[in-house]
Amino acid sequence: MVFSSNFHLSSAKKPERSRERRVISLSRFGRILIGVSIIFCSFGVLAEEVLRTQKHKVIDSDISYMVESSSLSAFEVNQVPDQDWVRFDGAINFGYTDEVHWFKIKLVNLSRAAIPRLLAVSYPLLDTISVYLFSANQLTHSYATGDGLPFDHRPIDHRYFLFPLEFSSEQEHFLYLRVQTEGALQVPLALWDERRFFAEDASANAINFLYLGVLLIMAAFNLMLFFLMRDSSFISYVFFVSCIGVLMASLFGYTYQYVLSEYPRFHELLILLIVPLSQVSICVFTIRFLQLPQHSKFWSRLLSSFIVIAMLSMIGAIILPYNLSTRMSVILMLPIAVSAMAAGVSCWGEGSSSARLYTIAWVAILIGATSSVLNRLGLIGSSFFVEYGLQLSTGVQTLLFSLALAARFNSERDARMKAQQEYVDEIHKRRNVETQLVYSASHHEITGMPNRLLFEKSVRHHFEAQKESGNHLLVVLLHIRRFDDVNKTLGHRNADVLLRRIGEQINTVVSKSSDCLTIEEKKNDVSLVAHIEGVSFCFCLANTNKNDMLDEVESLVRRMAEPLEFMGLALELNFLVGCSFDGDDVDPQILLRQAFVAFDKADQRVSPIAVYEPAMNPYSPKRLTLMTELRTALEHDGLELHFQPQVHLTGKYVCGFEGLLRWTHHEFGVVPPDEFIPMAEKTGLMKPLTAWVIKRAAKFCRQLDELSCDAFVSVNISALNLREQSFSRQVCEMLGEDGIAPSRLILEVTETAAMIDPEGALKVLNALHDANIRLSIDDFGTGHSSLSYIRRLPVQEIKIDRSFVGDIVNNKDDETIVRTTINMCHDLGFVVVAEGLEDQKTLELLESLNCDIVQGYHIARPSSVANTVNWLLNSEWALRRPVELTRLQS
Repeated sequence: MVFSSNFHLSSAKKPERSRERRVISLSRFGRILIGVSIIFCSFGVLAEEVLRTQKHKVIDSDISYMVESSSLSAFEVNQVPDQDWVRFDGAINFGYTDEVHWFKIKLVNLSRAAIPRLLAVSYPLLDTISVYLFSANQLTHSYATGDGLPFDHRPIDHRYFLFPLEFSSEQEHFLYLRVQTEGALQVPLALWDERRFFAEDASANAINFLYLGVLLIMAAFNLMLFFLMRDSSFISYVFFVSCIGVLMASLFGYTYQYVLSEYPRFHELLILLIVPLSQVSICVFTIRFLQLPQHSKFWSRLLSSFIVIAMLSMIGAIILPYNLSTRMSVILMLPIAVSAMAAGVSCWGEGSSSARLYTIAWVAILIGATSSVLNRLGLIGSSFFVEYGLQLSTGVQTLLFSLALAARFNSERDARMKAQQEYVDEIHKRRNVETQLVYSASHHEITGMPNRLLFEKSVRHHFEAQKESGNHLLVVLLHIRRFDDVNKTLGHRNADVLLRRIGEQINTVVSKSSDCLTIEEKKNDVSLVAHIEGVSFCFCLANTNKNDMLDEVESLVRRMAEPLEFMGLALELNFLVGCSFDGDDVDPQILLRQAFVAFDKADQRVSPIAVYEPAMNPYSPKRLTLMTELRTALEHDGLELHFQPQVHLTGKYVCGFEGLLRWTHHEFGVVPPDEFIPMAEKTGLMKPLTAWVIKRAAKFCRQLDELSCDAFVSVNISALNLREQSFSRQVCEMLGEDGIAPSRLILEVTETAAMIDPEGALKVLNALHDANIRLSIDDFGTGHSSLSYIRRLPVQEIKIDRSFVGDIVNNKDDETIVRTTINMCHDLGFVVVAEGLEDQKTLELLESLNCDIVQGYHIARPSSVANTVNWLLNSEWALRRPVELTRLQS
């Protein structure tokens, strides 16, 4: 994954870190004004501050821009020559301007795969922002959003502006941004891998919410103290902290995302009002906290005058333009901050302990704001304390203010200490609960053994080390057989105790193996076996020789199966074992799934141990694809019904055709019916699929009528069809649409399908018989039905399975079975059909055995309707039954 040209993208796995360069491009006056404001007061910074992303993901070089003099479309901008663009090297910050700016970034994807990325503009206070991505001069992505539009206009629900992009392989791309805002025009850009962005954004959100939570707790605590003490200092502090919290939440983008998402105008007013309101809260709190009316009349009056000016600024925020109102707030912040700090120093000189903490709190703000500014100017590097300097400093400030308030009242100090102790106890309690939750999440609740999550983590941890040593990994899944009998016999409580004993025994046996890998180590215990689910356990072996590991598994399973003494009983343990080897790469979830697939196969074999092979897996991607596309094939006639002739041996004529479903997939070629029919049964498509087949069979009957051929047409039905009580009526309706008599259709059902629900199937089959629809038992001899049940079925025909017919010439046992079946069926009044006729000798033998009807490749292969009609017109067999035979049968 490589991008080249003017812009660098880090890969999703190993992002390359580049030094972040922050260059603020402002007019000389604007730079001095905002820089001084940031250094001397926190709130001037907060009014325009934006959370920055990690350094190595920020666009920091080779950006071009231009100022829009007249309205341009994205296509027109894409045609602007390079010389009209101004190269911009550094962080995008144009200060206060209402001009429309376009930004251009050239990118080239040199890799052979398309690369998806998330473009993040991590400044939430931009009025309008449009993003356009051109690939090979084609506009592939376009978005339009902004702070001035409702929140649901954003492509992704997020406090920042996020735009999903995809860069096509081996192509040149041009990314354009159109930005206009009445506030500070800051456009911090970053391209992210989506998963990594949301992972790191979650960490940032955690820090921000922790910070806001601390503010909320402090406000609530001092509000409680106010109701207890009735001291105005506490309520002024609550007012101050609340304003700080709302201001920071607004600058973080949370207020617009969660509170005012549908009201951009109200959000704009909130930004405009909260800054002067914060200034009022600073002045009120300073006057009350430092008790300035008693200590210094001068500072009290000066700050009171600032309160009046700030309130006028609030009124101006409503009636004045956004740009002008914001600048007024920033300018006013400077004298307020200086005056508040000077008042604290003055009172400190008079011996006020509260003033000491107050001044230190302002120093903390100064340090945080200064570090933020120096970082933005590129003079110091980034770290956690620099990136979140403002949050930390304002948090420290509010904490110091709170402590100072408590220090003024001795009676409150004990309460504060008690509250802090309770808070610490709550943290310890929470940690204990979290520890218990972590343990519960990684261990089985009954046995206490490592669970699936811990096992997967262990396998992933061991893989690299074992791969370097040349070892293979073998995941072994053990399933206890017939454990339900224990539950029913001893009860669930005793069964749980037994399950713990079994887990301990398995772990003890496995610990004797030198190839077994450790899952978890404790002080006095080592876990080598994980309790995956229910009565299934799992462990992992590592060795260079796969056969040696399989021999080791057999040996371990034999020792595990030794009788276990429990409640005076000697319980024998029987296991089904599924094994799965690793490949070039390892995914523990896949290995476990493969082991489960192998264990299912072990249940069907003599050996209790099965090793996974791809052929075992019924849940392959191919199968999932076919399951998805089978419905589409059915709805758009992607299936075909081929027909194979049936010949009556006595009359030497074509008496019927069997319809056989075929599906040719555009990617996988011919898909056998025994592969996609079970899919149809599992996905609810069997009913429409059967209807499709019957309708096609009816149309074929009509074509036969045009050829003066009155042959039957037979089709197979599923056991699911025999559960539909209205199936007979539906079949008659479909035949009636083409004017086909029900007696022309033969429905074939297997013995096994009829035995799934014998009584229900019998009712449906009787209804079909009453509707004059002929019925046939398919693949006779391969199922598990009883003759007593077969005799009750209203069928007219029995089809002997091809496995008995194919070799009757050479196999006397097969000949005996076929002869006996024919004689028995004739005695019961059934017509006998032999399928699988392959040669002339078999035909002559079946004729000598008095078989009624035959079908097979010797007569004709299944073919399309057109080919079947052509064969019928040119075949040696008669199209219609002889008149003598017709009279005889009637």
